[in-house]
Amino acid sequence: MVHIVQRGHSAPPYGTGLAAGNVYYAWPGWMPRIGINVIKLPVSNFDLTLEDYATYDTDRVPFVVHVISFFRIADTALAAQRVASIEDLREQLMQIVQGAVRKGCLHPDCQRLALPGRCFELVVPAGASGAAG
Repeated sequence: MVHIVQRGHSAPPYGTGLAAGNVYYAWPGWMPRIGINVIKLPVSNFDLTLEDYATYDTDRVPFVVHVISFFRIADTALAAQRVASIEDLREQLMQIVQGAVRKGCLHPDCQRLALPGRCFELVVPAGASGAAG
């Protein structure tokens, strides 16, 4: 777990093996000048599960999918600039996964792949937006 300590105009990451070390004073954020805000982000892989998500294919045939996606934060300092907490990050990633599932299910080969009793894997390349549009 990496702790991003926000104080003033800087936000150094604290944790084992990082340049700032792994020790900081956790003054409450409401204290002037010395107060800090801390965002805790995982450095290991974490997963998001999209259960019983109702979607449809190109012919507007409705079906339900179950998706498990795995993530790893490559740059925790950049992630801390974009989100306020790990819950916010999970919400944003869930929206991206939902968009990727909708887009993947609209692919012409999806109907051929989704035979009864058959599982298949949708792989979204790194850097893909995942937003349906």
